[in-house]
Amino acid sequence: MNENIYVHKSSYLRVRRFFVLNKFEGAVNNNEYVRRVQRGYMAKSMEVEKFLNMIIETLSKEFEKEVKLEEMGEGQIRIVIDSYEVRTSMSYLEEIKSPYGIDRFILESLEKEGFIFDRNRSQYIQYCFGIYNGMK
Repeated sequence: MNENIYVHKSSYLRVRRFFVLNKFEGAVNNNEYVRRVQRGYMAKSMEVEKFLNMIIETLSKEFEKEVKLEEMGEGQIRIVIDSYEVRTSMSYLEEIKSPYGIDRFILESLEKEGFIFDRNRSQYIQYCFGIYNGMK
């Protein structure tokens, strides 16, 4: 098994079977599909705090900027990148938790604050906004 894949063995076998069945048709890129499935399992199994920390780290790498996560008490948090901020509650993040739901919420909130980025800048950002293979 590939050491970069951290999903349950039976899940890996389903993904591998899907790829094998579709590889000759060029229907799916194995790495992209595995990443999306892996993200789904992480969203489902991780607690919201741990999942949010992973998202913050991913956003920091994506934009090559420090992204801060600050607890404000009573379940309220603040996410800061440059001079832009998003305020929300952990309970709301729990409600919208899905493979890319929290990421999308943060990115849309940052856009409303004036943070400018191209939604097609990377595969990660495209997945956050439901853009697959350049199509909405």
